Amino acid sequence: RPETTDYLQEAQEAIRDPDTVLAQDNGGILLYRFGLGKPPFSNLYLQVVVYYRMGRDNVESGTVATYFFNDEMDSDAILLEHRAQVVMGQRIMLTERGQHGSW
Repeated sequence: RPETTDYLQEAQEAIRDPDTVLAQDNGGILLYRFGLGKPPFSNLYLQVVVYYRMGRDNVESGTVATYFFNDEMDSDAILLEHRAQVVMGQRIMLTERGQHGSW
C-alpha cells in the first residue's frame, strides 16, 4: 500500500501499544492505534494485521500481513482488549500501557 510506505515506525508503535486488539476467525490479530498518521490520515486508525504462531522453542513470533489507515474497526472480529478510546479526536487511555500477553 503506497500510502503507508513511510509509516513503518508507526506500525511498530501500533503493535507495541495498540488502542484496541481484535481477533479474526482466520487467526489474524487486528491491532488499531489512533492518531499516528499525518494529514490526511491524522484522524484515522492505523490498522496492523498480524498472524502469531508458537515456534519450536516455545517462543511466540508474529508476521505482519499488512497495515493501512482505516476509519472504522472490523465489526465481525472479536474484541480481545480495549486500552484507549477516541473522544473528539483525542486518544484517552483506559488501561495502563504495557506489553501484550498471548492474544
